[in-house]
Amino acid sequence: MGRPNRVWWWEQRGEFAVDIDGKRHRLGTDQETAERKMHEILSKEPEERVDPHAAVVLMDTFLDEASFKSDATRQWYRKHLQSFGEWLKGQHLKGLRVADLAPHHVNKWLKSHKTWSDGTRNGACRAVQRAFRWSNQMGYIKVNPLAYIPDKPPPGKRENVIM
Repeated sequence: MGRPNRVWWWEQRGEFAVDIDGKRHRLGTDQETAERKMHEILSKEPEERVDPHAAVVLMDTFLDEASFKSDATRQWYRKHLQSFGEWLKGQHLKGLRVADLAPHHVNKWLKSHKTWSDGTRNGACRAVQRAFRWSNQMGYIKVNPLAYIPDKPPPGKRENVIM
């Protein structure tokens, strides 16, 4: 039998956390609130919990741990990664494991955004690929399933020339 779930102080983050089913949940700086949040997570049905090897978990880890040059850059990545995660959820693939992720998932997501220009699609694709490349470099995954996306749209050209 495993250890019981308990809230603990995460010194590096300066907040409370709990590990449930192999996934670390950040709970905030107030212990009472942290305990309440832990019980809310535990009260969910097991099928509502996300597999710790799911693609969406890896993208969240990238946003939490990777270093970015600016907050605007982090927000740019967050916008695209959240869009991809929401698309996966809408396709009933929220728990899709990294090992089962394929370039066709990214291509279908990009094609679902008919109003996006080729440049926007290229940037969104780059954001998703970067999260998985970082995860591979950091040792979270052994193989990057999105190392090559064959139908990635071209980046396009700027209309305003910068001189």
